[in-house]
Amino acid sequence: RPGPALLAAPAVARDLVFVLDRSGSMSGVKMEQAKAGLEFALSRLNPHDRFGLIWYDNEATRWERSLVSASPANVEAARK
Repeated sequence: RPGPALLAAPAVARDLVFVLDRSGSMSGVKMEQAKAGLEFALSRLNPHDRFGLIWYDNEATRWERSLVSASPANVEAARK
């Protein structure tokens, strides 16, 4: 369990890239679990974090060309 000093420390900005497998092998429950995991991670981002999304099936696709700030607008756009 973190001590009081650690809990009071400011959060460090993070750069994260989320990768989602959208191939046929991920259909059904697996895909729902992957989406739920991504939603959980997006909901835990701080505004000073940066993130990107990559999904793949037979080829990889980026959501944006570079990392974006985890502003409420960007996080909401990533959810769509």
